[in-house]
Amino acid sequence: MERPVLDDRKTIILSALVEEYIRDGDAISSSTVLELSGLSVSAATIRNELAALERDGWLDQPHTSAGRIPTEQAFRWYVDQAKPGLLRVGTRRTIHEFFGARGLELGRLLKATGELVADVTRYPAVVIGPALLDARIRGANLVRMGDSIVMLVLVSDAGKVTQDLIHLEYPVSDAHVDAAEVEVAHTLIGFDVSDGRRRFVDRRASLAPAVDRLVEAAILAAERRSAVVRDIYISGASRPASIWEDLASVHRVLELLEREATMLSLLASVEPGTVIQMGTDLGVSGGFDLAVVSSSYEAGENNGGTIGVLGPLRMDYRRTISVLEEVSESLAGYLSS
Repeated sequence: MERPVLDDRKTIILSALVEEYIRDGDAISSSTVLELSGLSVSAATIRNELAALERDGWLDQPHTSAGRIPTEQAFRWYVDQAKPGLLRVGTRRTIHEFFGARGLELGRLLKATGELVADVTRYPAVVIGPALLDARIRGANLVRMGDSIVMLVLVSDAGKVTQDLIHLEYPVSDAHVDAAEVEVAHTLIGFDVSDGRRRFVDRRASLAPAVDRLVEAAILAAERRSAVVRDIYISGASRPASIWEDLASVHRVLELLEREATMLSLLASVEPGTVIQMGTDLGVSGGFDLAVVSSSYEAGENNGGTIGVLGPLRMDYRRTISVLEEVSESLAGYLSS
């Protein structure tokens, strides 16, 4: 549905009202709008403009005697033309110092990144990890855990470490495991798992039967692991109660955070860059007071993930966008160094 066109005066009025509502959260009176807009017009003119904006779907008036609040249409318009805000020096320093440290395994790094975003934005944060399916394998090891149990350890080029136990129906010796490890490393390192499967098919005729069976089991384990969708890390799940005044909204946000599949569908499939979703974008009904801001990050060649926050429609979009873009850029730099 096409939005009504705003003239210059309505643009100034609506922008002032949305920004004040984001700051305060209360319905905005016409006298406040007149003061904030800086327009040299009468109070009656402001009231008439507000009535027109309400008629065209930009504003709601909760009660007859109350001021007005922005509708979802107004928030969509606002975020479409909003630019990232300038981060405070202390906030920027906090982010840079966080990524200045070294040595965290990828899973712990992404979990800590989510906690950082939740602390800085004060909103619940979700971090989607990179996929293993298209990632190049940087390391591959087999460790004999028992007579018929072998552990497969894979390291992706983004530093993601996965461990899978392979339960065999036959005993294997240390010599078999050592020989299979050499072949698995040769097959997978420098390639993604699907390429590794093709390389293994080309080479398996030269392998001893016991080694061939073990390598086949390891490749199957790698394929199962790579088919798993992405890891997800949720931080700040206790924050909704202090952000949404409506108890029903608090419960709905908590339910969303608990449904990892839903969060993955909201964030893992978004286009690269910064994306803002609200209302119908999110596939939720009933006028749910929710917006999701996300930013993608790169993690190795042709791979990456997403960092996002959940907030009310009146969230501080400009600052949130700045934080997410700063963090995603810093995380990508960390992973590529």
